Amino acid sequence: MSEFQKTCKEMGGTYESEYGLLEPDVGGEFLSEHEAKKEWCIFKNMNGINGGELIVFNAPNTFSIRVEDNRNNELIELWDNDIKKTFSSKEQMMCFEPVLGVRLPKSKICVETFPLLKFGKPDSIRLKILPVD
Repeated sequence: MSEFQKTCKEMGGTYESEYGLLEPDVGGEFLSEHEAKKEWCIFKNMNGINGGELIVFNAPNTFSIRVEDNRNNELIELWDNDIKKTFSSKEQMMCFEPVLGVRLPKSKICVETFPLLKFGKPDSIRLKILPVD
């Protein structure tokens, strides 16, 4: 089980994955289309997303976070390549930090759920964008 999958489960999300083609990335780690494992963690029925869903996409050297309303209208989409990733099942948090800041300004973008699993099933979700030095 990947750390992403474990964290997704602890956060109360639904995990999905597949192998498929990814586009070349901006930083040049992959200069052409390539096959890779793609993972999603889908959060529904949580306070903070008003009947919609928050989807975290994870693949080698890339990520995206998308928020949709209950009519599948995209409200937010954040994504970038060349990132540092941190997954913490204990803290129920996924964080992504764009290294080059090509599409997103240099920041730390975190998704977290609460309460902690040891206090009951997580039922609230929060998206945080934090400055970095």
